[in-house]
Amino acid sequence: MANAGDCFQGKPWYGTSTMSIIDMVSYSQVNIRPEGFSKSIAGLLRHMIAWRVFTIKRLRGLADFTIDAKSAENWNSSDVTEKEWKGLLKLLKKTQVALVDVLETLEIDNLTEGVPGSIYNKDYLIRGIIQHDVYHLGQIAVLKDIIES
Repeated sequence: MANAGDCFQGKPWYGTSTMSIIDMVSYSQVNIRPEGFSKSIAGLLRHMIAWRVFTIKRLRGLADFTIDAKSAENWNSSDVTEKEWKGLLKLLKKTQVALVDVLETLEIDNLTEGVPGSIYNKDYLIRGIIQHDVYHLGQIAVLKDIIES
């Protein structure tokens, strides 16, 4: 039976897990923007992390925490050093631990409660971050394949 960690570091039904794909990315690939692409693998990973942090903070009740859609926090297009890339990988894992921790504190009966500072409920936000990660993970996998071809 599938569990909550399958998408991140297991065997999800849709294919390859987040960490399996990320672990196949070499530092030499993370800043490349193939022709026709405005995002790099590093930029996509930063974006995923930013929205994971948003989700964690909102589920913890921080109604004032926001991300401006046009901010560098949301879409940072600058290249990363190898040290910064390693830091992003650590931060991705850290957000996974924090996300699981906050999810474990939630009661199933409370998933229909509104998220502080939002117009949607906790269930919608949780499903949204999962879909968001899978969507951008697909982009990372495609970019990796294009870079290697």
